Amino acid sequence: MPTFLDLNEVKAYLQISHSDDDAMLAQLIDAAEHYIADPYDGILGRPVSVQSFTEKFSSFSDVALAFPDNAAIASVTYIDVDNATQTLGDIYTLDGEKICLNSGETWPSANAPITVQYSAGYAVVPAQIKAAAHYYIAVMFDQRHTVDPKRLREVIAAMLAGYRRVGL
Repeated sequence: MPTFLDLNEVKAYLQISHSDDDAMLAQLIDAAEHYIADPYDGILGRPVSVQSFTEKFSSFSDVALAFPDNAAIASVTYIDVDNATQTLGDIYTLDGEKICLNSGETWPSANAPITVQYSAGYAVVPAQIKAAAHYYIAVMFDQRHTVDPKRLREVIAAMLAGYRRVGL
């Protein structure tokens, strides 16, 4: 998982000028990034910084990207009727999580799997997401022995409400 927090930035936020706690802060940075930004398990349910994904589908009509927000497709490959791997040309557009045929185009005959390689995430991580990560680190650093995990999650979720991807 790509990182979006920097130790020096976190130390400035916490007003720490020494290096005595650097190892602990590095662990808290990792924990905050996972807690917030892991696309599969994080509170946002989406990638935060740009990362690459590969997904496989049984047909073109089944393509539904897991992380379509800010997605850019690198390639779509498929197995043709002669069992040769082919790369799909520019006959489609990304519409939400689906790939849709451009006007006048038809899907080629294909066998599974349809493989989509793409990237998704923010090129520049929004300040609100970084602020929530800084808050998480501050609470875990300052109150690590008495933190209320339920309350912490509620506050972080409220801070990130506009960025959360909610699945149906």
